[in-house]
Amino acid sequence: MPVQTGTETLDDILDGGLPENRTALVTGGPGTGKSTLAMQFLQQGLDRGEECLYISTEQTFDELVDTFEAYPFELDHENLTVTSLHATPGQTVDGDEDRELTLETLEGGKMLGGDYSAPFESKYITRYLERFAPADRVVLDSVSGLSAIGEDRDVFRRTLLDFIRLLNDEFDATAIFTAEESQPSASQADVKTVAASDAVQFNTHGVIRLWRENVGGDYHRFLEVVKMRGVDHDTRVHEVSFTDAGCASRPACGPTPASSSLRTTCRRASPGSTSSWAAVSSAAGRS
Repeated sequence: MPVQTGTETLDDILDGGLPENRTALVTGGPGTGKSTLAMQFLQQGLDRGEECLYISTEQTFDELVDTFEAYPFELDHENLTVTSLHATPGQTVDGDEDRELTLETLEGGKMLGGDYSAPFESKYITRYLERFAPADRVVLDSVSGLSAIGEDRDVFRRTLLDFIRLLNDEFDATAIFTAEESQPSASQADVKTVAASDAVQFNTHGVIRLWRENVGGDYHRFLEVVKMRGVDHDTRVHEVSFTDAGCASRPACGPTPASSSLRTTCRRASPGSTSSWAAVSSAAGRS
């Protein structure tokens, strides 16, 4: 059964919502709305009485409160657990006198207590997260903050796959991961990759891409479902805008109500345009 995202239009794009007990990646550059979209997904769960978990690798709880101040998100809801983790130099119980990357919360809490922390390794992160199981919905914001866990892309990819299995199988949760999207290199032409690891896209069940673009002198935000395994999803690109009204939305290419929080308009690139998605189009497609 599809899991509703909290955005009616995105649910329509996804033919009902995200696949249950699967993980989707929301990728995009800074300021594109990744965290807002992810929190909106959790708020939908809270409204339905579900247990939700927000894992932040970049912001403390107070910083999240400031970030979402303009939105009606209930960060103090009794069914929402917010935790944070990141890598910081320190001394571990297993280590020698040399300082190494250790696992701590962004609020400064040490995972083992006292003067020692756990090494910033997969097994310790897993052990820490297991205390929050079970959960219906989980957000990991962002996987980019975990990139220090592996010495190379393959190690990082395997680690994220373990986390996905943990959340989907042991937590029995539907999850959203966010990740920063890097700008393409000259050899990549116009291909976008996830800065932490483009392999993340292959680990997750689906990929939702957000980006900003200068159109006629004004910046616009766009959304595209790049893939969603087993889902007959809409392949069109949609223009999106986040307002302070919360979780309402309007159907794609339809009238925009004043209370929309995520409004969408179908857009498609004109032939030969230097802009990825510049001209308005009503072309439809599903994949």
